[in-house]
Amino acid sequence: MERNRRAKADSNCRQKVKKLGWELIACCVLVLLCAAISIRNIPNEGELGRGEHAMIPLFLCVMVWGLSTGIGLLRARRWARISMLVFCNLPIVFGVLPTVALVSLPKEDMSGRSKAVVVSVALIPVVIGVRWFNYFRRDDVKSYFQTSPKIPTVFERTSTTTPRQ
Repeated sequence: MERNRRAKADSNCRQKVKKLGWELIACCVLVLLCAAISIRNIPNEGELGRGEHAMIPLFLCVMVWGLSTGIGLLRARRWARISMLVFCNLPIVFGVLPTVALVSLPKEDMSGRSKAVVVSVALIPVVIGVRWFNYFRRDDVKSYFQTSPKIPTVFERTSTTTPRQ
């Protein structure tokens, strides 16, 4: 019974999870490259520079988290699914916040057409995050990660020894 469940989950989810793992890795590398390119444009310590300089370690931490989650997805680790459920909320939040801010701007600040273009671009991360979140909540994906191999622990007993007499 367990083998049948594993075979069914493998056939449906293995390639999709690996594809999403590569997609997550590619997104993290892309954001990291964009940050590396724009780091020269950060102003010196001043009005905006201090906040932008403080964001660099935060971005690096998120990128390392995303890369490790992507690698965990490629290896079908149990923790990677939970990490992905948490990680996919970041693009949702950081896509919705600028969208709300742009929509609430007065009509004099931006024309209707340019506001629509900027809002639609800001919603792209939201669509990606919602797609990831809904996928990793599915039952077949849950069973795929539940039947994935366990990570051996350091304290796990590997051999049976006979007690001393």
